[in-house]
Amino acid sequence: MPVPALLNQVAGYMAKVEAAYGTAEVLTNTTDGVFPYLGDGLPPAPAALEYLFDGNIGRDISTLFPAKSVAPNGRGAKAEFPVLFKGSGVTYTALVLPPREVDLMLQAAGFDRTFATATHTYTPTAAGTGYKSLTFGHYAQGKAHIVAGALADWSFDFNDLGVPTHSFAMQGIGNVPTTLSLPVISYEYGSIIPPVSAGSVVTIGTWAAPIVKGGSFKLNRDLGNARARITEAGGHLGFVPGAMKPEITLMVEQTALVASPYHTTGGIAPNLLREAATPITVSARFGSTTFNRFTVTLNNAQLVDVKPANDDAVAMYELTFRGSGSNAVSVLFD
Repeated sequence: MPVPALLNQVAGYMAKVEAAYGTAEVLTNTTDGVFPYLGDGLPPAPAALEYLFDGNIGRDISTLFPAKSVAPNGRGAKAEFPVLFKGSGVTYTALVLPPREVDLMLQAAGFDRTFATATHTYTPTAAGTGYKSLTFGHYAQGKAHIVAGALADWSFDFNDLGVPTHSFAMQGIGNVPTTLSLPVISYEYGSIIPPVSAGSVVTIGTWAAPIVKGGSFKLNRDLGNARARITEAGGHLGFVPGAMKPEITLMVEQTALVASPYHTTGGIAPNLLREAATPITVSARFGSTTFNRFTVTLNNAQLVDVKPANDDAVAMYELTFRGSGSNAVSVLFD
């Protein structure tokens, strides 16, 4: 019995910021590796190509069976890139950054990075000032799967005591896979262990010590429809990102209700806080070791959903906060 010609046991990823949107950059295995989160299973299969026009021209009049299709057009691709956030483990400088998979994916998700005194802060790119895209390469099953003009949405869960798992949902202009042996890819900070959820610091306005079971974050970035243009070869000009609607959902233990302003050092009155529409700051910091921790903050956050819940015999609230304004969300690495 012959052995399989190709296996799905090893994979690699690379990415680079594009100088011009949709113009693929040359990816270099020694400088452009981005390390994924694979969990306990085998690497995921590469994403399938998608077409804005699938080639269907209807039915044959004489048989009513499908007529012979023409070539499809408008080639695009969507890919999920799961990753664990971690730091550099050494003092941040203007040149010492968080790992590439963190830095590049946040840029693809619409963030700009600024450096100040051993910290890197990521904030949304100002509307109308342009946006960054990636050339993203997934090397698996003996082929190179390249996506140009890759933009991303971002979400992550922290529903247990382990490491928060982040996912970047990317979409861009697809390329036909080419045969390529898996290159030897260099990844950064291989000895650094990502921070876990246990010991996280969560603040909800002036309530600085809620007891939190877990939660999730969603950027809710709108990447819109593909730019289909009949005057362009290939017909697919990628995507133009729109608005973000960042939200954090927290599962917290209930406390006694508090008076106005409905968030104090002792707890909250969630329904009244929601009805007051009071903007507060909500943040979650993961990790306690300097240069291996990160904090996600919603500024001007308003409580938009309150659900009573329980964890066995413990009374809980499921609270969803939404950031607002131009500084609705920020991510700090320090």
